[in-house]
Amino acid sequence: MCQHRQPRNQQTTPDAECGQITVGHRSLAVSTARDLGLAVPVTLQPQYSLVSREIEYEIVPAALHNGLGLLPWSPLASGFLSGKYRKGQQAGTDTRAGAGNPMNEHIFSDLAAKD
Repeated sequence: MCQHRQPRNQQTTPDAECGQITVGHRSLAVSTARDLGLAVPVTLQPQYSLVSREIEYEIVPAALHNGLGLLPWSPLASGFLSGKYRKGQQAGTDTRAGAGNPMNEHIFSDLAAKD
């Protein structure tokens, strides 16, 4: 198991070995594949929505630089931006907001508490 950890402000995505791939690793993978005449990635699928815009700082510029397309993952923030959930009302346990998934906790707890 990899013990490597990235600073919180550095954009990362899941990786099979270490759990993280930095923007620099992506750029290196693309340039190395090009140099070796191998197939290069054509697109990335990072999380992106009105409440999760962190990719604008590093991932979008790196994708543009490397000629990669972007396909947003979770553009409605797991349903938070859909209008399905109302402030002050408990979400049902059969919904993403009420299922207790730690991945969605930030969206449905922290952001929903703000006006």
